[in-house]
Amino acid sequence: MKINTAPYPVHLEIVTDIDLFINKYKKLKGYSPDLTGCKGFTTYSGNVVIIGIFTEELATLIHELNHFCLWVFDYIGMPVNSDNSEAYCYYYDYIFNQAYRLVVE
Repeated sequence: MKINTAPYPVHLEIVTDIDLFINKYKKLKGYSPDLTGCKGFTTYSGNVVIIGIFTEELATLIHELNHFCLWVFDYIGMPVNSDNSEAYCYYYDYIFNQAYRLVVE
């Protein structure tokens, strides 16, 4: 499931099937991930991010999306701090609302 990440120049796909995630990870990174004990996993390469959600727990989605949003702000060179926390929170809301509809509902 691809998520609209505008206005930032990054690409996000969320995968809920573990075998599909492993295949996409191998294609992106060139090797297999170690998913032992993982409920979710976020991986990056260039401006591409793949998130695997392997449980139905909402907390896993929230956790992995935080990794993504923190990475995006690093990628665009904007630190996450109290001065721009509102920008981070609005972006997180935007991404979360899309992902929630696709993964949880």
